[in-house]
Amino acid sequence: MDGLPLDEMTPKFHIARYNPACVIFFSITGLVLQIPVIYVHCGIFSRPNIPVIIMSLSYVYMCISITLTAFGFNSDDPSHYWSGKGWCDVDVRMQISLCLCILSTQCVINWNLLGMLNDRPRLARGRQAYTRAAIELLACLFLPIVSMAISTFFMRSRFEIIQDMGCLSNTDTSVALIIVYAMWLPILGIIALVTMIIIMYKFYKRGKDKTFRTISFIPNMSVSQFIRIIVFSLVVTCIFVPLCIALAVINFVSIGEIGVSALAWLHGKPATWEDINVFTLQEVEIAANGVTKASVIVNFITRYINIVIAWLLFLCYGTGALALEAYKKTYHIILSWFGREIISDDDQSTTYSFESQSKSPIIMFKGNSSPLTLQESSPEMV
Repeated sequence: MDGLPLDEMTPKFHIARYNPACVIFFSITGLVLQIPVIYVHCGIFSRPNIPVIIMSLSYVYMCISITLTAFGFNSDDPSHYWSGKGWCDVDVRMQISLCLCILSTQCVINWNLLGMLNDRPRLARGRQAYTRAAIELLACLFLPIVSMAISTFFMRSRFEIIQDMGCLSNTDTSVALIIVYAMWLPILGIIALVTMIIIMYKFYKRGKDKTFRTISFIPNMSVSQFIRIIVFSLVVTCIFVPLCIALAVINFVSIGEIGVSALAWLHGKPATWEDINVFTLQEVEIAANGVTKASVIVNFITRYINIVIAWLLFLCYGTGALALEAYKKTYHIILSWFGREIISDDDQSTTYSFESQSKSPIIMFKGNSSPLTLQESSPEMV
């Protein structure tokens, strides 16, 4: 994106402008909707659902970023733009890692869904439970943290600013960029896509054999909620895999056109480090570089489609029997703080005890049994 060449004779492409008020409203709403998702799955009422928490926190950041972009970078006059210093330094590094984070998290969710469809034994208790949580945490965050930590070394300037898109990174075409970032986008995308295809095949087989009821579920999870999780995973996979592969292709095409460069920080801070380029959409629309045009379009789509996915994340993980049970327990706890009595289902008066409820036996359906058998198990995370 460095030094966009402007050519009036070049055919223009058009990037539709958005209404800042609408974007701010929907992004703030999407941010608020992540609160119940994190609350339900953070481990207060059951063991924490690591992948869902990480994905929800990713969308919390995205909604904040989109809101600030709509506030600070929507004017037609670049002189009115917020300088972005401080915020943009963080934002460009987060944007580099977020696509990797969402794809990594979706791969972990797909793996857990496969485990449920395969009826794998899942009696993770004590040290095994902590080991499993650590593995999930590492699988979700290792690549994003590494890419964010060393992203500075392949950046030619602090950041660039584009109208309606906010802060964007200005990277080199070094081998480090290929290994740390560009290469992993298609790899994770292919893993997510392949596991999703296997899930859909096994899901189809379950429906054909009418064995949905023999799937091992999280306590209080209904078949309909399990289907919603699969649909959500399918939507995320179908949206993010093509976009991330497109970003990787753009990076590789750019490297092919420009050639592999040396690492931007190979000899210390680049001379262009403090050169912050600011572009309006009109300037981008008449840019002669086709790779730049494709990069802007893909980044634009990726950024604002996240608002829709934030809402879908709430509909999938913030609703349903599992979430409603958590909201109900919270309501009972709040009533108990005020000394109110709660009437149980058998009309007997009782005082709610959070500790006794959270440590009650967990009952779940166990697959491949006829007739169905019930046995204790720990919750399976998806």
